[in-house]
Amino acid sequence: MEFNSFQKEYFEAINGAFSKVTEREHFDSQITLTDIEAELVIEYFGNKDIQVGNVSGNVDLSKKEFLLYPNFKSIFLNVVYPKVNKRELRLYLSATKGFKPLANDIWFIYKNKQNQLVVGALTETEWNNIQLDDIASPEKPKTGLKIFNITNDLVIKGKVSLGEANYRYALDHIYPLIDRFEAQRRMLDNKFYDRLERDILKGCLMPPITLAFVDGKTPILTIQDMQEYIMENMNFGYVLDGIQRLNTLFRASKHSNFDDNKPIFLNVIISDNKDKLLYRMITLNNGQKSMTPRHQIEMLTQELFDFEELTNIKFQTEKEKSDKPVHGAFSYGDISKGYIAFLTDNVHNENSKIIEEKMDQILVGRLLDTNLESFNIQFFDVIQLIDDVCSNKIVQEWLQVSNNLIGFCAGIKSSFNFIESTPLEDIQRAFETFDKAFKAVNPSKVNVGKYRRELSSIFIKNADETFLMNEDDLIERFSEITS
Repeated sequence: MEFNSFQKEYFEAINGAFSKVTEREHFDSQITLTDIEAELVIEYFGNKDIQVGNVSGNVDLSKKEFLLYPNFKSIFLNVVYPKVNKRELRLYLSATKGFKPLANDIWFIYKNKQNQLVVGALTETEWNNIQLDDIASPEKPKTGLKIFNITNDLVIKGKVSLGEANYRYALDHIYPLIDRFEAQRRMLDNKFYDRLERDILKGCLMPPITLAFVDGKTPILTIQDMQEYIMENMNFGYVLDGIQRLNTLFRASKHSNFDDNKPIFLNVIISDNKDKLLYRMITLNNGQKSMTPRHQIEMLTQELFDFEELTNIKFQTEKEKSDKPVHGAFSYGDISKGYIAFLTDNVHNENSKIIEEKMDQILVGRLLDTNLESFNIQFFDVIQLIDDVCSNKIVQEWLQVSNNLIGFCAGIKSSFNFIESTPLEDIQRAFETFDKAFKAVNPSKVNVGKYRRELSSIFIKNADETFLMNEDDLIERFSEITS
């Protein structure tokens, strides 16, 4: 995160940046420089004078001089582009040279007023203490928003805060967020919320609203950081819980006796990826019949993922496919089924023989049992991989079979790196072999869709083995599984 005006003044810096050291960075003794951190280093040393490749390739070029805070002693640390494409700039830590911050310390880098580059580190407590003078007073600021605390959610590995605004701020800045979802849950029968509307006009305090943001890059370490982040990024927020209450508040605001200075309390969640945000949304909204878990997932699939950056594939809703179909487009419905399979590691999340409400309860149970920390990839990584391999039309046609796509999404976590590095012609050959082998399954004896989901999932999950099999070997494997 870039230094604010207070930090620049405190360190007497022209510009600077800071972030929290992760356990992995401390263990590996290296930090990947991003954004302002990288800009400072590149501008100071010059892009052409930074080693490309391993340190051992050019020890002298890798070695860069810094001043070490707080004594400003000169030290030399290695800075390299480890890969030829220069997309990643890496700073190596060294205890022997005096700079190896501990995990959870705040490390910082800045250019001082003498145009020298300074690095240093403080504990999180020390870092927070130097900023006390810059934190807003306990009185409610003019913005109508005040954040009281900040802590960590260890399940979703996110930041959580409690805050307060007033009804006017909520109507001006939070209420518009409910229109971000094209498939937004419809307003329930007004009669259901008539009592709350009357109570608001009498002066009741509404239950807290839950806001969420998706951001895995911005370091948010202090109360001030959280408050500034929310104010600057409110337009990108999501209302995870409280949509109906906000609608009711809006209706109440039309009355002449409405008090827009009444306080409203907020829960704020910042998660580093959309899958974890979905998990939290399910836990907050489970039990509300107005939006089923499937509806929530389908809505988030459309709204949270940026499909515009994909190059080879398009997505359409069922209505769009009916009104104006795009040849080769994937269905949002199918990709949301793939998302569910990805999250649950299960290809059987629909069953017409089970009452829908009971099936939803089963689905919620599977989602809540999900161990998000075991995921090495996010679902959008899967979507981008699908987009990449769909430059091959035969591969695209295979993935556009709904049951193949579901199986692919369920099995991909185990084989993502392998398939990502596999040449397209080999993927095409493997998919063609799968289809030939699948014809050996007797359709009069089994549920073909069910078995296609199961077998494609196993096929993808074990791709490092199954992609190398010929038709007969694969038929034998299918026989073992289906017997």
